[in-house]
Amino acid sequence: MASLKLSTDVEVAFGTPTVPGNAKYTIDPTGVSGKVETWERVITFNPGGTSISIPPFTKVGVFASTTPTSGSVPIGGLYQVLLYEENKGKSDGSGPVLDRRSFPCVLIEGRSNFLTKCTEIPQLDIKAGGTFASIAFAASRVTMSRVQLGLKAPHTGTGGLPVLTDDELVAEAVSVAAGPKLLHRLSPTDRRILPGTNAFFSIMIWDLNGNWDYIWSPEGSAPAKPPKPFNLLSRTVEVKLTRLGFLDDSDALSNGEGDFTLVVQPGIAGTGLVKKTLNVATFETNTSLTIVPPKTITVGPAPIIPDTYPISVQVKGHDDDSGSVPSDEDDFAETDMTELDLPIGEGKEQVNDRFLSLTSHVSGGDDTLAFTADLLFSVSYK
Repeated sequence: MASLKLSTDVEVAFGTPTVPGNAKYTIDPTGVSGKVETWERVITFNPGGTSISIPPFTKVGVFASTTPTSGSVPIGGLYQVLLYEENKGKSDGSGPVLDRRSFPCVLIEGRSNFLTKCTEIPQLDIKAGGTFASIAFAASRVTMSRVQLGLKAPHTGTGGLPVLTDDELVAEAVSVAAGPKLLHRLSPTDRRILPGTNAFFSIMIWDLNGNWDYIWSPEGSAPAKPPKPFNLLSRTVEVKLTRLGFLDDSDALSNGEGDFTLVVQPGIAGTGLVKKTLNVATFETNTSLTIVPPKTITVGPAPIIPDTYPISVQVKGHDDDSGSVPSDEDDFAETDMTELDLPIGEGKEQVNDRFLSLTSHVSGGDDTLAFTADLLFSVSYK
């Protein structure tokens, strides 16, 4: 997959008050059929450190092969770079971003105690969802901040700074939208976050002079206190087949009769299927059937792994022609296996009876069986 690979173990740019830092990374277009492009911006403290300047992203260039590159950033600033497919970049940083990096420019020996100066215990509150974590914390002076979440514990890297490697990092957020502050609240969100599992966190803050601090436990300063994980909420998905619309019953001289099966695939292709079948004694072209109570399949709550993250649904139909005179083949139709849209993020991840309509295609037999299937699905976390 196309990415921005770090050139060092830490996602920072070391600088001095007189020499800007150098944010080094490598552009890798692997997995993209065409070319990729990068967009960048540098966010800086204004004099006095009480506000920051947030410019739009600007396009850097287009790349067809793996390319080492870098960006200059002054002390206390934040260099951000985004990777897009060619011609898909946006100055506001929205759209289909392939990868992103955020490099604060700090002093290599600028460790301070901004997060534990007032008390030895950080002022920290973590509210976990299933696909995000809302993290609030306080600093002893005005700072910018970055929160990273990982599947594995962070460790100490170059300069004593915290490290989450690319295969460990699952989400990141920086506090640039509202400017520098004493109190921060960030909500890292990403589809790599796995509901029902444990997540580790790393909080790094820095001031206009490039001094910095970090924690990875609510119990005290890092690295003295080891990383401490928190629990993400478990996910439950409920799918209900509520209505069938019969477009063609496949029988020219009589009504159809047979069964319709709701199929749920909790994961990627190859994972197990869950099925529930509804027998329909008779059905006629251009009529419909409201299913009371609905045929319902519930998946979860359970910890999620990448292979079980997606949820897909399908409805299969069967017209039984075994008693026909003259004899006739049974007829079959099915909808496509369709992945559900599972929203992520604070205030978005819960879904209540979202409507989905599927249309069938012929999958067997010598006559046309055709139908529509109306479903409702809900997503909850606890």
